[in-house]
This record gives sequence, C-alpha cells and structure tokens, in this order.
Amino acid sequence: PASASLPPMRGICYVPLALAGATAAVAAIGYLLKGRKSKIHWLRKEEVEAWIDRYDTWLFDCDGVIWLDTNPVPNVAATLAHLRSKGKTVLFVSNNATKHRSQYLDKFQKMGIEASLEDVVTSAVGAASYFAEKYGKGAKVYACGTQGMVRELEDVGATIVKPATEMDTQLLVSGPQLVTVDPDIKAVVAGADWNLTHRKLSYAVQCLLKLPGCEFIATNGDRLYPAGDGNLYPGAGATVRAIEFCSGRGAPVYIGKPGPMLLDLLERTRGM
Repeated sequence: PASASLPPMRGICYVPLALAGATAAVAAIGYLLKGRKSKIHWLRKEEVEAWIDRYDTWLFDCDGVIWLDTNPVPNVAATLAHLRSKGKTVLFVSNNATKHRSQYLDKFQKMGIEASLEDVVTSAVGAASYFAEKYGKGAKVYACGTQGMVRELEDVGATIVKPATEMDTQLLVSGPQLVTVDPDIKAVVAGADWNLTHRKLSYAVQCLLKLPGCEFIATNGDRLYPAGDGNLYPGAGATVRAIEFCSGRGAPVYIGKPGPMLLDLLERTRGM
C-alpha cells in the first residue's frame, strides 16, 4: 500500500519503518519494475503517519522482517510499540512451523517486543486448527515434523500416533519392513522435519496408501529454509514432496502462505 500521492505499486513493496526513533521518522517504499532499476519514493513523517492510519490491523512475517536469526531488525521494537500506541492490532504470521508459539514468545521477549500466544499464527498453528475443526478433539494424526509442530497439534487435543518402528534404531540397517498402520488415523500432517528418516516416510506413505479417507495436510511447501549460519537448507517442501511423490495421492492441503488458509483462520478467530 502507498499514500494517495504515490504512483501505483507493482512488484515487491519494501517498507522499512523507523517511526519512534530519536531521528526523524521516515519510510522507504521501493517497487521493482520489470526490466528497470528499482525506484524509491521517500515519505515524509506526516505521510508515514497518514499511511499508518489507513489500516487497523498489521500483519508481520518474522524471519527477515522482525529478526535476522537471533538479531532484531533495527528499530523493530519501537516501530511495533508505536503501532500499538495508535490502537493498531499487531499480529505475527509465519510459515515457519518448526517452533511452538511459546518459543516465539521467548524470542520476542528477549528482543523487547510485546506479544501473546494469540498474536502468533504459524502454519503449524493453522494445520492444528484445521485438523481439530475437521476431525474433533482426540482424533488421531501422524505427524512428520518437528516437536514444535507436534506440540501445536497436541494443544488442540489431537492424539499423536508414534509407531514403535519409527524409534527402533536396530531396524535401520535391515531395510524396509512390513508396516502396520493404525486404521483410526485421520490425517498425515507434514512439515519441515530435522529428523526425517525412511521409517517416518514409510509410515506416512503407508497411511495414505492403505487408509482411503486419510487426509494429507502440509504446513507449507517452502523449498528452502534460511538458517542462521547463512546457508539455505531443505525446508518443509522436502518432507511434503517426498510423501506426495511416493504415495501418489497428489498435492496435499497446504495451510501456509501464499495460500489463503492462514488469513481465513485469522478472520475466524480474530474477527478481521
């Protein structure tokens, strides 16, 4: 978005706000035009305030927007405090399904940023909400993801199925084996999994092959995950696509961005 005095925006919009610092508060909005250099229109402080006043609710991604690894983006805490001082609702919407919301809150607190569990919506939260609304409390799910994702599913009352073969390290040298799946599993939920094994993939695939009604739910399809060491590692897409390809069940229900399901969740739960 831009103020009425600005030309129409196309491409990517960058809004680095520094609204409450000691220096004059300005914002830069850059937009990229195909085949041309980036253009930047510098807003005066009064233009920034007018732009802010146009919106009641502000949604922020986290990685690369609020923080870079463990370091907060300059002036971010002051910016968010300024928005709240003007009565704005500030929410954090992230595709990162590897962490439980309580882990986000710990990080926010260390950076001096005010937030509650209800202010944080991740693709893991969205997947858990979707599963609970569709199948009800106590329904069984098989989860291919981190412990943070599993905790979000547990928070909504899902019963996590943990097959013994998944944890039996003695079987790792013997190759594939007969897998007996729990017939009551309602869905496989997949996300980035730092401990993904052939055993886990096998159980997920067998659920989808042997249980006709078993739904395939993906937190997100991100191909790469930017780590703090500066490298890009396989993201949730690595888990999701492996299960999709081997099961032949087709694309899963994607919860995270760029799809609309996280925004639909916010609309239902926050009255947006």
